[in-house]
Amino acid sequence: MSLESKIELLTSAIDRLTAMLEKQPQSQPVKVEAPLAAVKHHEAPETKAEATTITIESLQTLCMEKVRKDRANTAKVKEILGGRLVKNVPAAEYVAVKQALEAL
Repeated sequence: MSLESKIELLTSAIDRLTAMLEKQPQSQPVKVEAPLAAVKHHEAPETKAEATTITIESLQTLCMEKVRKDRANTAKVKEILGGRLVKNVPAAEYVAVKQALEAL
């Protein structure tokens, strides 16, 4: 097999992989309202809680930080995630998961 044909095979493989990656859905950030417990006491009650954007990537980063800080947190993080991967956590649970992780 000549060098040119090998290059063509690799180029076609890269093109196929690129096409597959472009077809995959991108993870979108989810906007959620901060719960009332997160509202600071000095704020007026009429003030709405700030909208917080929590992404899968931010949850993954938080998990990794907690485990790197203390390896004993590995089991606790798994428990918080319910034995699931971060990408399998429903968007409705992002706030609760983030709060539980931050409490570690």
